Amino acid sequence: QNPKTPHIAHKHSIMAENWAQRSFYLLLTDRYNCEAGCTKGYCGGTWAGIEQGLEHITDLGFDAVWISPIVENTEGPNGEAGYHGYWAKNFEKVNPHFGTEESLKSLVSSAHAKDMAVVVDIVANHVGYVRDFSEVYPFKNRATTTKTAASLTDTTSGSWRTAAFS
Repeated sequence: QNPKTPHIAHKHSIMAENWAQRSFYLLLTDRYNCEAGCTKGYCGGTWAGIEQGLEHITDLGFDAVWISPIVENTEGPNGEAGYHGYWAKNFEKVNPHFGTEESLKSLVSSAHAKDMAVVVDIVANHVGYVRDFSEVYPFKNRATTTKTAASLTDTTSGSWRTAAFS
């Protein structure tokens, strides 16, 4: 441990030595406790629905729940929905299809009351379908990231690096 960076842990944080002892229930938020028979677009799964199912999850023998990304998502180019959570649009807002910040906090509090861990899947290496990166927050107001997808693949300038960073 670096003495310049003291470790600060929440009382429900999982220390490295405890990861192997946890049993994780991995779920896609929108597909858990949702509309029966739904297979396309948003199907109605929410953090409140997961919270209602925590008892069932613990009855199955799990003591941790791993949920899909929580951030606001884009819609696909043909109207497809980012129901899975992996098409980030705004990294600072929660996906309103899954609930509110309060309902997410309630899920976490309820899980902790049952001595369960909650893990949030975070994907920072890509965003959803966009034509211009200024559509994605926090890149939205930065001059260096407002290049369009077309400019990033421009081959007339010699390479994508030249096009992207010129």
